[in-house]
Amino acid sequence: MPTLATLISFVSLLAGIHAIRIPFKVVHTHDRKSSHPTRDTVNSTISIVDSSNSIYLGDVVIGGTSYYVQLDTGSSDLWVQGNPANSQGLGIDAAITYAIGTAEGELATAPVSFAGYNVSNQMYLRVGQNATFTGGLFSTGATGILGLGPSSGSILRAKIGNASADALVDRIFESDPTTPNFVSFVLERLGDGTPVTGQLTVGDIVPGYEAITSQPQLPVIILKSLLSKDQHWTTYIDGIIGPDNTTISYSSSVPNTPKGKLVTIIDSGFTLPQIPRAMSDDIYGRVQGASFDTKNQWWTVPCGQYLNVSVVFGGVTLPVHPLDTVSSDFGLKDINGNTVCLGTFQPITSAFSVTNEFDMIMGDAFLRNVYTLLDYGDFISNGTTSDTAAPYIQLLSTTDAAIALNEFISTRQQNNGPINYSLLPSSQEQHSPVPAGEVVEHYEADIMRYLPEIIIGCVAVVTLILGCIVWRCCCTKRQRLARAQKKRGAYSNTKATYRQIDEPGSAPMGMTPMNYSSSLKSPGRAYYPDHQAVLKTRVPPGGVFPASTPMSLKGVGYSTTVLYPRL
Repeated sequence: MPTLATLISFVSLLAGIHAIRIPFKVVHTHDRKSSHPTRDTVNSTISIVDSSNSIYLGDVVIGGTSYYVQLDTGSSDLWVQGNPANSQGLGIDAAITYAIGTAEGELATAPVSFAGYNVSNQMYLRVGQNATFTGGLFSTGATGILGLGPSSGSILRAKIGNASADALVDRIFESDPTTPNFVSFVLERLGDGTPVTGQLTVGDIVPGYEAITSQPQLPVIILKSLLSKDQHWTTYIDGIIGPDNTTISYSSSVPNTPKGKLVTIIDSGFTLPQIPRAMSDDIYGRVQGASFDTKNQWWTVPCGQYLNVSVVFGGVTLPVHPLDTVSSDFGLKDINGNTVCLGTFQPITSAFSVTNEFDMIMGDAFLRNVYTLLDYGDFISNGTTSDTAAPYIQLLSTTDAAIALNEFISTRQQNNGPINYSLLPSSQEQHSPVPAGEVVEHYEADIMRYLPEIIIGCVAVVTLILGCIVWRCCCTKRQRLARAQKKRGAYSNTKATYRQIDEPGSAPMGMTPMNYSSSLKSPGRAYYPDHQAVLKTRVPPGGVFPASTPMSLKGVGYSTTVLYPRL
C-alpha cells in the first residue's frame, strides 16, 4: 500500500512554464502484477500492465532485452535504465525532464521491437544503472518511459535535428507504409469486479471495439512553429457534466477557442485528470464531509459518496465510472485517522499552462472509461498515402453508467459503509483557496494570452506619441516661417508705399511732364499731378528747371514749396 508521504512528494513537484512537456504523473510504491505482458504479432497488440490504477506499462525489446516502460501519450521519447546488448552509444549526453524527475544519460541506437514491429537503429536515451528517477517510477516495475506523442515534441530529435531521432512509432510507420498511422489502447481498472484486459495496438483495432471507427474524429490542435516543441494530443472538449447533471460553466483561456469549447490533452502519463480549479470545486465542493488539502492541492471526500460525472467530446457524452471519480487507490486518511478517498479531477496546478496552450488534461482516471485511438496522420512524414491527413483522436465509451453505479455500490458499501447520493445546496459549496503562486501564474498566463495585443497596443501608443511630436514640431516650424514671412511682408509693403521726392530734371516715369497750363491763374506755375502741393516759383526759360537746381534755394530769388507724394 502506498504511503501518504510518497504521494505528497509526487504532487508537490512543480512543472514550471513548460508544464505540458513535463508530465505530472502520480505513481506509487506497489508491486506490479505478476502476469507478464505478451505481444500478438498477428494483431500487432501488446498487453498493458496496470500498476494500482496509477501507471500503465508495456513491453519493449531493446537489443534483445525486454524492458517494462510506462506507455505515455504525453511525451515523445524512449529511454530505459540499463545497457542493452547490441547498443551503440553516440557520445552525446541528454536529459529528459518530467514533473517527477529527470532521466539523464547518453544517446544510443539499437534494434528495437514493439507490438510485433522491428526497427533497426532506433535512437533512445540510455540511462546508467546507477542513475535514479525520482517519484518512485522504478518501484512500479518500470525501467523507463516510451513516449507515444508526436516527434515534434521529442527532446532527442531536437538534440539531433533530423529524422534519425524520430520517435519509435514514427519509425514504425515510416518503415512500413502499409501500416495505418494510428495507435489505440484500452486501460484496465483494478477493483471494480469486472476487469478489462488492457491492450495497445499499432495500426489495428482491438477486437470488440470496432465501433471506434464510427465515433467523431476530434481534430488535433496543431501548435504554431514557435510552440511546436510542446505539441501533444490536444483537442477540443465540449465540457464536463457535474454531479447535478448540468454542464459546468467555464470559459477557455486558450486564444481563438470556439465558443462553448475547452482545450484538453489526452495524456496516459497523468494518473489524475487536471482541470481548472473552479470546475474541480463544482464537482467536490458540495459533498458533505469534503475537505480541500491546501498542502497537496487536492480534494478528499468520504469514500461512500456517489458522484455522477461525464465528459463530452464531439457532442458525445462519455460517463466516468464513480470509482474513477472518487478513488480509494491512494490509502489516504484524514486528521482523525479515518479513511478518505481522493477526488481525482484535481485543480490544475503543477501542469498549469502559462503559455495558454490548454485548459485541462484528461489522464488515466478518465481514459479508463474509453477506448482511445490516436491517428498520427501527417505527423508522419513518410506514412501511408491513404492516411496522410490531419491527425485526429477518436474515443469510444466503455463505461455503462447503470452498471458502473452497481459496481460502485457493491465495492464501497462492502468496504466503506452506506452510500451517499445527495449534495449540499449551491449556497453551501466550498471553494478551494487559490495559493499565491497560482495567482502569479494566472497573471503570467493572462500576459502571455494577450501578448500580441499588448505588443500591438504598445507599438500603437509609441507611434501615436511620435506622430504627435512630429506634428507639433511641424506646426511650430510653420508658425515660425509664417511670422518671419509676415515681418518681411510688412517691411516690403512699407517700401512699396513710400515714394522718394525726385528732383526735377526730366519727367519721372508715370508722371505727367511739367507744362504751362492755361487754366492756371499764374502762368509761371509748374504742375505735378502726383503730388499734394504745387511748386510756385519763377520758371526758367523753356519751363524746365535745370537738373542741378536744388528744390530749395534761399537768397537767390527762388521761392519753393515742398512737394509731398500723393498717397
